[in-house]
Amino acid sequence: MLEGILEHKASYIGMLMMDKKTDLHTCFVQQKKLGVVNRFIGSYHADVRVRFIHMPPEIRQEFFDRPAYIPTYDNS
Repeated sequence: MLEGILEHKASYIGMLMMDKKTDLHTCFVQQKKLGVVNRFIGSYHADVRVRFIHMPPEIRQEFFDRPAYIPTYDNS
């Protein structure tokens, strides 16, 4: 999906925001495929915020148990 958005927007830079504890992050790090932008600016720590409104506790727990992965693209 990210590749399709980049092509549609004629962009060449994409960003991946993911939990460092995921297999996907480990795969990128082991393959040394973090990209050219990562070589210049590195990685950053971010928090994912979720607001729970009228949500049962067992559903809330799903958000804490699963890693976050947010595909995005550079809009600047």
